[in-house]
Amino acid sequence: MKTSKYENYRKILDKKTIKETASVVGVASSLKVWDRIIGSLLIIFFGTPILYLAGVSLAGNFASFSEDVNVISFSTAQAVDMVARNISPFNKFLIALLIVVTITNVFPKGNLPRQTFFGLFNMDFLLICFCVSIVPLLFGLTLGAYGWLGLIFQSLFAVYMIGINLVKITSMIKYGDKFKGFNAHILATVIITLLAIMSNHFVFRIGYSNFVPNKIELITGLGVLIWSVICVIFISMMTKYTVYASYFLKYANQFYRDLDFTDKEWYGKRKAKKLQRKKEKEKNK
Repeated sequence: MKTSKYENYRKILDKKTIKETASVVGVASSLKVWDRIIGSLLIIFFGTPILYLAGVSLAGNFASFSEDVNVISFSTAQAVDMVARNISPFNKFLIALLIVVTITNVFPKGNLPRQTFFGLFNMDFLLICFCVSIVPLLFGLTLGAYGWLGLIFQSLFAVYMIGINLVKITSMIKYGDKFKGFNAHILATVIITLLAIMSNHFVFRIGYSNFVPNKIELITGLGVLIWSVICVIFISMMTKYTVYASYFLKYANQFYRDLDFTDKEWYGKRKAKKLQRKKEKEKNK
């Protein structure tokens, strides 16, 4: 006899896991409106200016800053500016959308499953905006140090790492597989990518026509690899909880019934009191 999808998810999600999922993003999933207001104000007035500075303002004027610092070559600073000019409109769009999503999250969602899901969505979107905002700097450093071919090799490696990480985490959630860490295939991919990049840098020099990197850029030029590691860390942190929140929302009524949530836990203190008064009135009729 086949078990229902809910029964499978019920084996994964208990009350403790649900509370952990709700607490992982803090006030964004709180049922208290003032908590969400404070969290939203922090994102809007502190988070978004930092994202704008990293993704638009700072990177777009990187060449002028590098003239005074002299750590990287001027051509690499120009590469950062070039990447920034192409991606800054998208960064601006994401920041504007983040503000809309953050403001929307302030409004009550009715119960714990909805608020948990939208709170996690708000945090996921914030992390996506952060990853995109550092693209101009890290991709520009890679382009200036290793040329177009080095940028392509590192970008392909980043796609591979992010993709395989998503597959592994999905398998862990659905089938209970254990995370085995780095295997021989990933290690071989890392070695091949680095060999290809270094061979082109020291021997072939393909894609270096406008770039004159210095020695320190052998390290700073690994920006896309650093970016992929940051993305993998965020994916590892958030994917599991986002999937849990989706299951919790989809089967909210069943979880409410089977896990013995109180009205206060499910609806929040204020709404729970209203429901209690309503029940008392019905009893007194």
